[in-house]
Amino acid sequence: MRYNAGCLSPVNSVNVLLGDHRSTELEMDRMWKNPWMLSLALSVLAAGMATAGPPVTLTRLNGSSLQGELVSLTESEVELSGDSGTQKVPTDEVMRIDVRDIAPPGPNAEAVVVTMVDGSQIQLSNLTTDGTTASSQSPLVNDSVSMRQVSTIRFRPLEDSIASTWQDFIDRNARDDLLVTRRGDVLDYVAGSVGSITEDKVAMVVRGRELAAPRERVFGIIYARDQPGRKQGIAARTLAGDTLQAKSVRLNGENLELTTASLGTVTIPQSDLHSLDYGGGRIRFLADLPFDASESKSPDAEAPIVWFVSANSPAGTGGQAPLRLGDREFRRGLWLHSGASVRYRLNREFTQLRALAGFDLTHVTRMPQFEPRVALRIVGDGKELYQKEFSWNDEPQPLEVDVTDVRELVIEVRSLGGRQGILEHFALADAQLIQ
Repeated sequence: MRYNAGCLSPVNSVNVLLGDHRSTELEMDRMWKNPWMLSLALSVLAAGMATAGPPVTLTRLNGSSLQGELVSLTESEVELSGDSGTQKVPTDEVMRIDVRDIAPPGPNAEAVVVTMVDGSQIQLSNLTTDGTTASSQSPLVNDSVSMRQVSTIRFRPLEDSIASTWQDFIDRNARDDLLVTRRGDVLDYVAGSVGSITEDKVAMVVRGRELAAPRERVFGIIYARDQPGRKQGIAARTLAGDTLQAKSVRLNGENLELTTASLGTVTIPQSDLHSLDYGGGRIRFLADLPFDASESKSPDAEAPIVWFVSANSPAGTGGQAPLRLGDREFRRGLWLHSGASVRYRLNREFTQLRALAGFDLTHVTRMPQFEPRVALRIVGDGKELYQKEFSWNDEPQPLEVDVTDVRELVIEVRSLGGRQGILEHFALADAQLIQ
């Protein structure tokens, strides 16, 4: 392309726009007097400032996947740009879009966790309400929230020892609000009508009597409303651990705009997004679900093990290292030491367990010396669903287990090696439960 003498080159035009001190007042004057050159300079500047979005993995309903940069996202179509060019996928063929290859952190232990009636779950630094609207403090929601849209409020962390009881209270669909308290590993409740929530107290009417419970003693509140059932729409999960149930999602520049039933329109920077689940919650990563490993026992009674299970990374790596199976690395999955017995409560919500099973080879150079071997056993409601022996140098095996109507799932890894417990590190990579 030729440029007329006396006009700014695109590079100089960009320098002017960026405030390059080498540009002169004469150059600025020439650019402003030439609309074509100004337009070209702005285009060059926009292209130079545009940054590639984070890499994403799109998983179709049929299980196949694509990798690339998210170029466009509308209600009807997803467009990715990758090594093989641009590919477009209709949204009705999409199961998930994973924007990050690491698991998001769990809820902030200091946060107030609010679940909305549409299933959205947000973390607030604080919440107060007059009983009608709530004043919230959150990067996602800065405006007031209608209390009619709130399903539960939890003021304290949900530890594994009380998770099932809390869920039992929710599943009761009680006719009254439940104000839940905790003593040790025991949850209890008072039924009534919850009113205002201040920094110090929670007001409640019980059998016509007005009471005020100290907020510091309240574990959570379950409102007498229809609790979220099977999720509808698109579940957007952030790196901070929030989940929004969206009726629609579209990409607008560097931001994602989500339309929700309970919170209105919410804008999330693409850089803050972890994943989009188009499957209505039909896929859950095993590592994201609460579990009970209290029945785990060391394979060597003289060498107790203080950890048996680790989510998404080998134990002892601080959550930074990937799982290594065969010649591949995985950022999602379950790491299990021999002797592990891990119990999940599925409540008959899923139909299939899918994973790649094999030894984690993080310490593969030492394994020939000890030749570790284990047996993997999967049990559903007391019935054996799967059993197989694995040696450290076996190829990883695809795992598909029917868990239809299973209420309680138990995964066990038993030692078979001559040096029991040494380097018997097993993994279920990309372990998922399918509804």
